[in-house]
Amino acid sequence: MIKKFVVLLAIGTIFSSCVSKKIYEDLEMQYANLKKEMRAVEDENDSLKQLQKECEEEVAKLKDEIATLQSQKTQLQEDIANSKEEYKKLQDSFNALEKNSNSEIAANSEKNRALLKQLQDKEAEIKKESDRLLALQKELDSRLKRIDELENVLAAKDANMKALKDAISKALTNFEGKGLT
Repeated sequence: MIKKFVVLLAIGTIFSSCVSKKIYEDLEMQYANLKKEMRAVEDENDSLKQLQKECEEEVAKLKDEIATLQSQKTQLQEDIANSKEEYKKLQDSFNALEKNSNSEIAANSEKNRALLKQLQDKEAEIKKESDRLLALQKELDSRLKRIDELENVLAAKDANMKALKDAISKALTNFEGKGLT
């Protein structure tokens, strides 16, 4: 108890002692400069938070778009599989017709032409769907690349934000014993 009283009395004596006007003005000027720096850092911090929020919103939109594209890709793959199966059936049918006798071929030549036309149409559809699927895959890959870039930007901004927080904290801890809390 007595030790606390002696320490408080010593601290009171130290803080109640006079300081030269020049030192006081220098400290006031340093305090004002530090307040300006702190306001600038807070403004920068606010702008970085806003930018981070915008990036997060864009990432969410891109993820939704990726899910949509993947759903479309799955549907297109199913369509291609169905078209290939139908193509195989048509090809088998064509082969069976080809094995028939010459008299049956002559009688069914009109039917064969229609089947051949269907086959060609289906092949064209398959090619078209394959090209479309490849284009969608390329677009998906480019969007995934963009997402990776955005995630890297976010990580870099987070690292910069942490470094800035650490620097501010370190700078303010040097003034902790000097009346700044």
